[in-house]
Amino acid sequence: MVFLNSGIVFSFSQNDNLNKPWEAPKGPPKKPGRDSRQPIEQIDISDAPYFAHISESFKNITKLSDLSNSEPGQGAFNEWVYYHFGRWSFSTPTWWAPLVSSNKPDTVATNSDSTVIEGKQKTPQKPGDDSKKTNDQRLWDWIQATNQKDAFVEWQEIKHPDFPDKTVELGGFKPFPANNPPADSLEVLSNKYYPFLLKLSSWLPKLEVKNVKVEDLHNNVYRLTLTVINQGYLPSIAQIGALNKWCPKIKLHVDLSDGQKLVSGKILQFIERLEGSGGNKEISWMVMGSKGETVKITIGSPMTGTVVQNVKLQ
Repeated sequence: MVFLNSGIVFSFSQNDNLNKPWEAPKGPPKKPGRDSRQPIEQIDISDAPYFAHISESFKNITKLSDLSNSEPGQGAFNEWVYYHFGRWSFSTPTWWAPLVSSNKPDTVATNSDSTVIEGKQKTPQKPGDDSKKTNDQRLWDWIQATNQKDAFVEWQEIKHPDFPDKTVELGGFKPFPANNPPADSLEVLSNKYYPFLLKLSSWLPKLEVKNVKVEDLHNNVYRLTLTVINQGYLPSIAQIGALNKWCPKIKLHVDLSDGQKLVSGKILQFIERLEGSGGNKEISWMVMGSKGETVKITIGSPMTGTVVQNVKLQ
């Protein structure tokens, strides 16, 4: 379940975009018009640098970087989160079979620590280009190298009533060994993912209010000015969220007490998007009220959290 206040959604799936980040189109982006029924099929160019940076950080933190290939999403959950729900979405398989080098047949050679299982290959392989191995080939090599007896059923001939005159064999990979990590590697994997998830959460947008200024204009009329700043790494919403209109904007609400009056500006206004790492916007109002009174200004959105700024008229 994805909630309205979700800023980032991380999921485990075969539709990876952390080892190989989604990339923006190289040519002019194809953006459907406001009234078009055509779906958005490419990430926004403004979002691409964030996907690239977080992918690089994922590989640096977890040391998981040897995923051979990933299945295209075709409407998968992580794509729905980004394209439809407008949130930052990151996904990777829980694990994948580590690469067993053909040039070192007596060891499990891998660029990651997906498993910590010592083993020997039963039969040395001929030297070859390991990078061209399919996922099934990698899984088979890993099963042989680590002697995973419960992961594969040897092929055997059976009698099938529907094919009495044919040779029928039954066997192959058991369900789920390619997707579910070995039990004795769960602690190792969790120790890799945990620091990355902590880092990912630290990149969420974070609002601060600075440069609060009160000017006494005339006859109990004051100009209030402040700057809303996003101190988080990520923008307040992904650009795709601004395009599909699914992400709430940052709301600014001025709460006036009895006897106070708004002379200029709006009681309720919105900031569509603040860039990350210091993106900011200056807002001002003119308020009539008695000296010493306080005006309460509430600023925030479900994804950024809310800050409350009390401004004293003086």
